[in-house]
Amino acid sequence: MSTMTRATAPVLEIEDVGKRFGRSVALDGVSLSVAPGEIRGVVGRNGAGKSTLMSIAAGFLPPDSGTVRVAGRDAATMSSIEYRAAVGMVHQHSTLIRSLTIAENIYLGGRPPGRAGFVDTRRMNREVQDLLDDWETGLRADDSVASLSLAQRQLIEIIRELARGVDLVILDEPTSRLERSGIAELFENIRQVSARGTGVVYISHHLAEIHELCQSVSVLRDGRLVATHAVSAVTEDQLIADMVGTEAKSRFARLTPLPVADDAPTVLTITGLESERLERLNLELRRGECVGVAGLIGSGKEDLGLILGGLAAPTAGMITVNGRAVAAGVHAARRAGVGFLSPDRHDTGLVLSMSIRENITMSVWDRMQNALGFLRRTHVDARALALEDRTGVAAIGDDHQPVEALSGGNQQKVALGRAIAADPDLLVLMNPTTGVDIASKRTIYELVQAQLASGRAAVLISDEPDEFAFCNRIVALFRGRVMNVLTDPGDDCALVSAIEGVGDNHVDR
Repeated sequence: MSTMTRATAPVLEIEDVGKRFGRSVALDGVSLSVAPGEIRGVVGRNGAGKSTLMSIAAGFLPPDSGTVRVAGRDAATMSSIEYRAAVGMVHQHSTLIRSLTIAENIYLGGRPPGRAGFVDTRRMNREVQDLLDDWETGLRADDSVASLSLAQRQLIEIIRELARGVDLVILDEPTSRLERSGIAELFENIRQVSARGTGVVYISHHLAEIHELCQSVSVLRDGRLVATHAVSAVTEDQLIADMVGTEAKSRFARLTPLPVADDAPTVLTITGLESERLERLNLELRRGECVGVAGLIGSGKEDLGLILGGLAAPTAGMITVNGRAVAAGVHAARRAGVGFLSPDRHDTGLVLSMSIRENITMSVWDRMQNALGFLRRTHVDARALALEDRTGVAAIGDDHQPVEALSGGNQQKVALGRAIAADPDLLVLMNPTTGVDIASKRTIYELVQAQLASGRAAVLISDEPDEFAFCNRIVALFRGRVMNVLTDPGDDCALVSAIEGVGDNHVDR
């Protein structure tokens, strides 16, 4: 250790850290230092390396190269218990157990007071109550977590980490599920943490939050730290330029939007659509047109996709396909001519234990039944083979094998085949190339473009700007509202500005 004392040493020092996953370089020579009481923002696009860097900083992953020091100590010499006592992390999704009390959650995984293996509940509640009172929460130690607001749960997670006396707390997208009032409350709590000398690393996609809360900000791009700024000396446009870089427009350059005829009929009309996260959304989509929907977590884009696919119901508004109103529900959406690709093929997109043939035809089984309700196997087999040929599914053996035996790319092709099996008029595609290889991505993009060329319309909802390369328009959502409608899929700076809410001048479209 240097001549710096523990009190004056940076709470976190990361020097020339590198990390690989197979052939993929996740981090390349990243260096970062956080002082006691500093609130450091960390920003970057999806895949920039933020999660990997924070996993290393939190002690969940070892670096392949470089060094990490916490409060002046080399992390390589610290036990996992010592590291956990020095660095805490509050994850994007709550890790609290709703059925337990605040006190039980705070001591979960630790050592509650007691003797001979028995917990002294009174003493535990008393100690936690002192913490809650110290933070002026207005909460009781024996309150159930289920009764707390989202902002209160975030605070309890922070208090749980600070109760261990950590030098640094890492906050991963802590506002993604909070309303504006909850965000203001959370920021005040974070400032209190900073005032007590604890370092804070704040990961966010919302640049306005970085400017409001942080003193400094580091920008990651493609696994490298490209800039660190004093927040008072950098604009949101400068941060966006750092995040995007000069290479942004070259990706998938050969994919371009298909022209849409001026007299093409309207396929989809959305009027005044509202949900928990959407505010009066209006949208029209014509035959042969592909509209991308972009936004951060909590922007409402997930709500839109699930509502169009029939997996969720709106609280207000109307959806029509080919002029006919669409009722809520999966079967109603399918009957209306909607083909839906789930955002999670393992959870809601495929039945992994069933065969390729069964999965790819499942959406049209009702069309292949005899008078007694039994499937006509010859019809199923013929339709399956046709869909497998159209989507390019490559099976090891035959298509009677379970779909779980396929690669991620081939699983996604099966899911997409099921979405187009009924020859829908409208495709709703949510993250269509998540977790697939480059070759499969290209195949999926070309398949979607073939559907557009045949006269279908598509709504493409994605976390990846690359996927918007062949969209005619991109609707950018911010906190449930349309911030901008872009016609140049290569204008990454404009897209990032819109989904970040820069200017917050929403449009009514």
